[in-house]
Amino acid sequence: MLTYTCNFACDHCFLYCGPEAEGTFTLRDLTRVLDQAVELQGIKDIYFEGGEPFLYYPLLLAGIEAARSRGFRTGVVTNAYFATTVEDARLWLSPLRDLGITDLSISDDAFHFGQKEETPAQRALQAAADLGLPADSICIQEPTVEKGGEKGEPVIGGGAMFRGRAADKLVEGLPRKPWQSFTECPYEDLEKPKRVHVDPFGHVHLCQGLCLGNVF
Repeated sequence: MLTYTCNFACDHCFLYCGPEAEGTFTLRDLTRVLDQAVELQGIKDIYFEGGEPFLYYPLLLAGIEAARSRGFRTGVVTNAYFATTVEDARLWLSPLRDLGITDLSISDDAFHFGQKEETPAQRALQAAADLGLPADSICIQEPTVEKGGEKGEPVIGGGAMFRGRAADKLVEGLPRKPWQSFTECPYEDLEKPKRVHVDPFGHVHLCQGLCLGNVF
């Protein structure tokens, strides 16, 4: 998590990111985390997320280069705010292609861009295709109440995870359950995790809010 700062403050954000959020990696701390990842001898992929990592573009490029030099596959998650035109998006994305990233995940949904017919994410996807850069879109739907649970009980559809800001902003009118019924995580394998998040303060999140420790 390169930074908690973001140009958006989306209702579904499980990290409470936004323009006023503080916390950004330094290059020194970033390379320390990458060196520790090498020592673990099991990590294959390093993703640069946020917040919005492109807000700290030179640091993002340096981090990708450092990760690639250590043998990691790399990816980036972005809302592509910079893609004012397809041509400009190619300008921003061509260095990532040259560094050899293996995935570019671009948020493209109503939480970020409302109901616009053309979005920065779509322009960035077109630019990535022009550059031969592997890219895909992330589209999170607002939660809805659907039928189909046990004994016809209502279930919640859509893609939002109810943690962070989503637990404050998106729960009105949705069915509730007693907290005692939550006996397993629907999102992560907490016993054998396949990924963790490291934030700019060194906290290693097994799941956002559940910290294994601190690498600093």
